[in-house]
Amino acid sequence: MALVIFFVVPAVIVDLRTSKIPNAIIVLGYVTGFLYQGICHGYYGIMQGVLGALFPLIVLFPVFVIRGLGAGDLKLLSLAGIFLSLHKSIYCLIFAIFFGGMFAVFKMLYQRNFIERIQYVIQYVREVYATGRFPKYNMETTDLKSKIHMSVPILLSVLLGLGGFY
Repeated sequence: MALVIFFVVPAVIVDLRTSKIPNAIIVLGYVTGFLYQGICHGYYGIMQGVLGALFPLIVLFPVFVIRGLGAGDLKLLSLAGIFLSLHKSIYCLIFAIFFGGMFAVFKMLYQRNFIERIQYVIQYVREVYATGRFPKYNMETTDLKSKIHMSVPILLSVLLGLGGFY
């Protein structure tokens, strides 16, 4: 399971530098994860890896569609799920969202735009409720300074799992 660090840490480093997570890291991680699961746990391990990978993809796909989460972040969570299996993948997702939310709140407080961001969320929810459509979640004032690199909360969540917290 500790092998996941060899893929998540480089993904975080590249993401912080370029705001992208390379597909090469993801593909290599997927292959390694499934080989690991197959060698260590056989067919059962491969199935757990598949379920662990699919869980974040299914749960977070709607968030990705409205641009609330980047494709690289979604793929990185899926990659972690292969190594962690379904049960731990659920916890990994929960803690990554928690850490991401904490980062977002601290960043909004630091940038002094908390009220503006909350008003945008409320406006967005009202629009969804009124129209029944899910438009892209994209605030006009969003810039690179406002971006949250979700790879960091994902790394923190994976480290919790490796440390035996979940």
